[in-house]
Formats: sequence, C-alpha cells, structure tokens
Amino acid sequence: MSLSSLIQTRGLNARVYRATYKVDGVGTRKKTFVPRPNMKMYVAARTSDERWDGDRQVVVELATLYVDGGSDIVATDRVEIEGIMFEVTGKRTPGHRKAGDRHFYHVLTASSNASL
Repeated sequence: MSLSSLIQTRGLNARVYRATYKVDGVGTRKKTFVPRPNMKMYVAARTSDERWDGDRQVVVELATLYVDGGSDIVATDRVEIEGIMFEVTGKRTPGHRKAGDRHFYHVLTASSNASL
C-alpha cells in the first residue's frame, strides 16, 4: 500500500492553523493563529517524553506526519490532531517527486509541548 493511499484510508482529520499578525489597540503586532481548511494526515510515529521545567511537569510529544503532495501547509503552521496541538517544525518531499506523480507526498515533523 502506498503512502498516498494510507493518507486517504487511515489518515486522521487534522485542523491546520496559520500564523497571522494583527495590530492591537496600541499599535503592537500580535501573532495569532487562524484556522485553515481541514486535511487528512497519516500519523506514522509518535513519541513522548516527560520532564520537569522548573516546578511544572511538561510532556513533549513528537510526531511524524504524512500529507498529500501539494498540500497547503508550511513549517510555521500548527496542526490539531485528536485534541493535541502540534507545531510543524519541518516539511520535506522525499526524492524528486512532483505534482502528478502518484507517490507525491510531504513528510512533516511536529512537536507538542503541554503542561500537566
């Protein structure tokens, strides 16, 4: 089974958020994330690590995600999957694939940083 078919058959619906800057009442630029259309993503691997940051316990979860080639997602977006918000930290396209190739897909690396 190709990754493209795994994305379509076993992929999870994910909500994508893109960063935009808005000016508040005093003229300061504030970064906010606005929702984009949902897309299917295949979650290939997830790892988590618990540690202490000062007096709070933090869980860092890393995920490898696969999306269809040509998907409108960039390395500064955020993705919400199953209620967990991930920050996309990298995007790559394996090999020399291009639009129209049936094996055209992107690999995303993402991390989540939540307090317990």
